Amino acid sequence: FSTISFSSSLKTIGMMMIAMINKRRVIPVHLRMRRNRLFFFFLVSNLSMAQEINWHQGSLVTADHQVLIGEISIQTNELLLMRNDNQSNVYPVHKIQSVRFYDRDADINRKFIVLRNEETDFYQGSLYEIVVLGKLEIVRQQKSLIRGKISSDDLDFDYFIVREGSKTKLQNFRRKFYSQLMAGSGELQQFVKEEKLDPNSLADAIRIVASNAART
Repeated sequence: FSTISFSSSLKTIGMMMIAMINKRRVIPVHLRMRRNRLFFFFLVSNLSMAQEINWHQGSLVTADHQVLIGEISIQTNELLLMRNDNQSNVYPVHKIQSVRFYDRDADINRKFIVLRNEETDFYQGSLYEIVVLGKLEIVRQQKSLIRGKISSDDLDFDYFIVREGSKTKLQNFRRKFYSQLMAGSGELQQFVKEEKLDPNSLADAIRIVASNAART
């Protein structure tokens, strides 16, 4: 991921927004709209001060199902930039359905979807990267986006299981999903036994879900 270098004014607005969200209360529509206008005003006004933005060629599907092609830079889990035809646009998550791009540094294709943060009382979505695709999906979200920092898959991400649009922390895999998966597939049971996988391990849980997805 990359982040833009914001001025102190933008950081202050961002911190105010996060504090409001963390209160977990319903924010009146007119205040929410005013908050968003202020945030995007300061963001756009500070783009010219960016020291570095990493762009990735990809595509974006908007909330109204339009497909846009261009260069993408994820700035936060709630916002990204898209550049095409020499024009840069700001896309907050409520305008996004999914994003995909080729990450040159990691040499992989990445896909992100927007999921609702169910711990809030009002609709607030965030971007999550798809790790395993299937009826039972695994997604992850980076804890903080720091420019120039090499991310650790183990330490810098939160992982979730998604079923029918509802997400659960991957730490709950054994308690909520493991028995059901194992009961439905003798091949999966054999795979877990041969590979000596521990469903309490996040890495092994991902392998188990991925193996099950490949069989269904």
